[in-house]
Amino acid sequence: MFGDVTVSGADEVKRNWDEIKREEKRALAQRQGLDASGQAAPSALDGVPFGQPALALAAQLQRRAARAGVPEELARLAEEGDSGAPVSSGQDIGRELFRLVARARAAGHDPEMELRAAARRYLDLVHRWERGAPAG
Repeated sequence: MFGDVTVSGADEVKRNWDEIKREEKRALAQRQGLDASGQAAPSALDGVPFGQPALALAAQLQRRAARAGVPEELARLAEEGDSGAPVSSGQDIGRELFRLVARARAAGHDPEMELRAAARRYLDLVHRWERGAPAG
């Protein structure tokens, strides 16, 4: 007798043992977000190219996450350190940019296009300044 299973011989004990181990592995993989083969379960963020500019990456990650129903609270958690308190280091700038991307999206703006427009305005101001024209 093995738990509540009655077996008739060594072969059946081994089959039961193998089944128990398969079930344990399946349960562990599920807890870790893996599929039955041990591969990462599909994510709404799969396929987002991380080689794109960081501002565009943040916007695309946020858009995809929102479409998948990910709570907006996760974006706020990304702004915090492991302790849950805001970090006061070089990471602050990245977190503030991430926050600004979320604000732009919430207002219906494309953050990449907005930053490009601001860069264009700056470029135009510098060109005017270089020509001796008033910048304003």
